[in-house]
Amino acid sequence: MRADLEWFRTFKTVFETGTMTDAARELSVSQPGVGLHLNALETYVGYPLFERSTRKMIPNERAKLLYQEVIHPLAKLEEVENSFRKKARGGRRTLSIGMYPSFYRQCLEPHVPELGFNLIVHLEHTENLIPLLGNGAVDLAVINARWPCATLSASRWAPPATFSWPGQRPMCPPSRYWIKAISAAWPIG
Repeated sequence: MRADLEWFRTFKTVFETGTMTDAARELSVSQPGVGLHLNALETYVGYPLFERSTRKMIPNERAKLLYQEVIHPLAKLEEVENSFRKKARGGRRTLSIGMYPSFYRQCLEPHVPELGFNLIVHLEHTENLIPLLGNGAVDLAVINARWPCATLSASRWAPPATFSWPGQRPMCPPSRYWIKAISAAWPIG
């Protein structure tokens, strides 16, 4: 049996509020839901964590030890969660881009701090990028070979955007052009 992260979040809230009713209100769940989470956690750890009275949940010594162990990781997780929530609500968006390694090192890497969005980069060769593009693992692929467009689902790409630069090895367009090209193909906002 694996522990559920929500059990620990519920435990922390009950510990801090002192009642299941206040914990349920803070977590926006039902009071029976709080009780289920707490019972599941107590079963998982193998001992009771609170002395239950009619109005209060009094943490025992084991609960105090557990609280000290989970408080910092949960706080960090909530910080990350809030950060991503802000980004999804109109802040920085995320683009997943696939490209061959030499192109990334020569052309994109120096300009990553200038981009107005988060960037996930998959460094692969063309034959490995096409399946990633086809299944949606990357939003944009920069390849160094001709590739038949029929291998991609036309319904996902309307209209398709193609960037090509001549030459055997990657040739970097001016940095402003590169950033404008990505922004035009993938509008931010």
